[in-house]
Amino acid sequence: MTGDTVMDELKEVVTQTLEKKGILAKIRAELRANVFEAIDDQGQNDGNGLGAFVPEHFRQFQSTPEGQQVCGLVYEFLEW
Repeated sequence: MTGDTVMDELKEVVTQTLEKKGILAKIRAELRANVFEAIDDQGQNDGNGLGAFVPEHFRQFQSTPEGQQVCGLVYEFLEW
């Protein structure tokens, strides 16, 4: 077994384990939420971006852990 093969197998095992535990899904949802937040923040600073189009009540909901999960689920559904 070469070093690359061992590393590939290790990556696969770690990925599968994190998927089973739901950790990767949480990380993806948090990353998506932070990307949208960064876009929104930039839009508020320069007048461009999504900030002007997102209602305040949605921003408040999206900032909660539940809101982030819901947004992540909707995103994954639409992507699928």
